[in-house]
Amino acid sequence: MTTPAPIPPCSFLPPGARAPDAAPWSSEDAETWRAAGAPRWARPRVVAWGMTLVLLVCLILALVAADSGPVCTETAPCGTEWVGYAVVAFFVALPYWCLRLPGVAVWTLPVASALALTGVFDADMPDAPADLVGTWLMVAAPLLALVAVVVRLRARRRRRALFLKATQGRTAPLPQGFGRDGRAVRRLCAGAVLLAVAGGLLAWGAIVTSASDARDAKAIRTVATVLEAVDLDEGDGGTVRVRKAAGGEQTLTSLYPLDHPVGSRVTVLSDEGPPRLAVERYDAVGQQLSALPFLVTGVLLLAKGLQLHLARRALRRGEQPVLRVFAAGHFMWQRLHAVTDRELTGAAVDCAALAYGEVVWVLGEPEEGPDEEGEEGAENEEEDHGEHPAWCGEAVVHGVLAEGAEIAVLQSCLPLLSLLNPLPPGDTADTADAENALVVAMTVSGSDSREGRTLRRPSPMASADTCRCRRPPPTSRTWHRTRVPRPAARSPARTTR
Repeated sequence: MTTPAPIPPCSFLPPGARAPDAAPWSSEDAETWRAAGAPRWARPRVVAWGMTLVLLVCLILALVAADSGPVCTETAPCGTEWVGYAVVAFFVALPYWCLRLPGVAVWTLPVASALALTGVFDADMPDAPADLVGTWLMVAAPLLALVAVVVRLRARRRRRALFLKATQGRTAPLPQGFGRDGRAVRRLCAGAVLLAVAGGLLAWGAIVTSASDARDAKAIRTVATVLEAVDLDEGDGGTVRVRKAAGGEQTLTSLYPLDHPVGSRVTVLSDEGPPRLAVERYDAVGQQLSALPFLVTGVLLLAKGLQLHLARRALRRGEQPVLRVFAAGHFMWQRLHAVTDRELTGAAVDCAALAYGEVVWVLGEPEEGPDEEGEEGAENEEEDHGEHPAWCGEAVVHGVLAEGAEIAVLQSCLPLLSLLNPLPPGDTADTADAENALVVAMTVSGSDSREGRTLRRPSPMASADTCRCRRPPPTSRTWHRTRVPRPAARSPARTTR
């Protein structure tokens, strides 16, 4: 049986943090908010993994259907397929839309079903059983995913309404200095670079295809009869031996020699280069496959970066709803509980604290003093906190709590300092650290928890500093924006003033 983790140290917001007058989040409101969430079958990860599995199954069925009939024929010659390539890229992006951007998925999923229904995805494939099964699977799966996405968006609206009701109409602006979202800038730049690479590869394929088609148009066409087809069985095709109508035999290379049975007629193209089959034109599939990961990833990064940019701009514009909560977390994640849930056992909201590198510090003017324990505290940097929360304390949420929403949380700076520079056992933070606060940007996760993590009370022999929150004395504060370094000393607040 797993040993429960102790309740981590907690801290109050210092008076100088200028916390807005926010209503407390009660346990009843937190439970109601949790109950209004989407069912498990409509969760983002479930839908995204389901769509990924369907795409893999359809890919296998498409390969089976391709082996059941000829690939290149006189009526449907081979060559570079641009429409089919765009459809493939469109389908590959569907799982990500379902996972991260349900607003985009609402529009793309019906289009995916329509494309599969009209046969655009497998327009040149024969009506083999595997092809039919794959087509109808691609018609039904996006529609089922659409139902899940709609249920998820409705749950978002319910939770937004419940959160706004819990705030009792109280709002407050974000502190000055809360700037642009660095994640959005990085995604937009990376997406642009990837799209440039994909564009170069596709342009290369298009230029070579155009040159090959122009060469084929000028070549001399003659009809020949297949005498022998040899498959080298090495993944490089084989050879086809033909006899021309005017006499004479030739041996031609072929990617699909078995598609030309003995006795069939083929068209041979002749020019200054080696003779070749007219049905096997140049195919830029190599360039297309090379560009596909860059193209899809670039589009996804641009879409997510734009969404983060718009969310941060909306968060910075005007006053935002505020609510007082009790937070517990680690360096990269936090969980928001009701104010009265000091045992961390009630309903909680999971958040990803991905913007610790771009926070707003609230710095005071404490008296300078020696830092005798700094070096000892830095020695414990590699301490493994595990998956349990490393701290807890009061916090104020700016924004609206809903799945996928971008919020800002005002909290004491002690949690971040304790994670960057853990204190030795029995030591407490100095006054300079205890009187500071910061604002952290977070993303509300797609899942929520009914109960908190398995925790236990500290033993009666534990220090009072580890089981009770201590309010620091009031002092003046100013807002500053800075990047959080990984300091060697235990008091980064002094280094940032």
